[in-house]
Amino acid sequence: MIKNNILLLIAALVITSCASYKVQYSEEENKKAIPATSTVDRSFYLIGDVGLSPIGGKSDGLLSLESYLKTGRNSAEDYLVFLGDNIYPTGMPAEGTEFRPLAENHLDAQIAVAKNFKGNTIFIPGNHDYYKEQLVNVNREKDYIEEALGKKDIWEPKVGCPIESKEITDDIQLLIIDSQWFLEKWDNIPEINADCAQIKTREAFFLEMESEFKKHQDKTILVVTHHPIYTNGVHGGQYAAIKHLFPSQKNLPFPILGSLASLIRTSGGVSAQDKQNKRYQELADRLSALAIASKAPRIIFASGHEHSLQYIVNDGVRQIVSGSGSKTSYVSLSNDGLFSFGGNGFARMDVMKDGSSWVQYYDMRMVNTNCCIPRKLFQNSSNTMWTRYRILFPLSRKRTSTLATAPTSRRHLKDFGARSIANSMD
Repeated sequence: MIKNNILLLIAALVITSCASYKVQYSEEENKKAIPATSTVDRSFYLIGDVGLSPIGGKSDGLLSLESYLKTGRNSAEDYLVFLGDNIYPTGMPAEGTEFRPLAENHLDAQIAVAKNFKGNTIFIPGNHDYYKEQLVNVNREKDYIEEALGKKDIWEPKVGCPIESKEITDDIQLLIIDSQWFLEKWDNIPEINADCAQIKTREAFFLEMESEFKKHQDKTILVVTHHPIYTNGVHGGQYAAIKHLFPSQKNLPFPILGSLASLIRTSGGVSAQDKQNKRYQELADRLSALAIASKAPRIIFASGHEHSLQYIVNDGVRQIVSGSGSKTSYVSLSNDGLFSFGGNGFARMDVMKDGSSWVQYYDMRMVNTNCCIPRKLFQNSSNTMWTRYRILFPLSRKRTSTLATAPTSRRHLKDFGARSIANSMD
């Protein structure tokens, strides 16, 4: 009986597995024009998990960003944010060690792009930046980047502390979070929180977030953090059907073991890096609840961690995932996803002067793969191509009683081959 139940559960998992590498949208789009009256106030270029580049070269996601920036569209007031996992697999080793040159290679690729960026660059840590010596690794990486770029305010937040709040304009606030700080086992890091003036507990961190949301509730609040609070990728328990047959990176079929491995990871939360984990779930649930309770209508979370591009709206909370800077993985739409793509690329978020915001996703591919919508490819002098997927969520500068019930509409941009989602407040 137990054996039959397990087999039925495995069968259900395989049948419902809809994660893939393909571009996915929640519904067919409507062909409507986007208002041409809005002007960009600030742009945020968001790219995560870029820590794996070929020797002397750049990862595909980083190349797509570099290719785009060569068009000269960024300005001195824009921001480039590296969303963590800047070095694979184990952060920045000590000088003179075997893997130090490889780690430097991965960082140098990102630094080269940052040097040519006209605006401000911010690096935040991810879980791989903490491996394997925790804050020692993080400090080494921070020092290396600061020396290479000649700037002292490029690594945020302060090492061993959870949050930094930056006023970008009178209408835009940037909250920079070290989510791995929250997930770490503090007993193994006695020096954590030592240099933090006020926040020395996880509960104090949540109180600070509550304060920041309320203090800036009339602004657009962009929260950048490595770990997403919503995800429909592998860390969120979404697996492709093929992973039930080939659970490891080796092409060896283990059909039953593969399904059991997926089931354990999905329901067990063994790893702190998976959303099913108790501590990760606490982080995601509390941040989401605080965002909703604040009644601030323009909070957007932007994260890496998942090696995919996603746009999710859950209970009015918006989540951008841009973690495919150097790796790719399966992703689905699930119930709350509006866009997903398991390919290398980056996201650009524009905050407009009228208070609305846009997010656009770009990838670089040499061939036009099958997709649910047409799109236009732009080609530069180096024969690389990037593709644009655009999602619109215009938000009123002032909160009104109609915001919470604004209907969802979707717009197709024929000229750009792009996808837009308007008023996605549900």
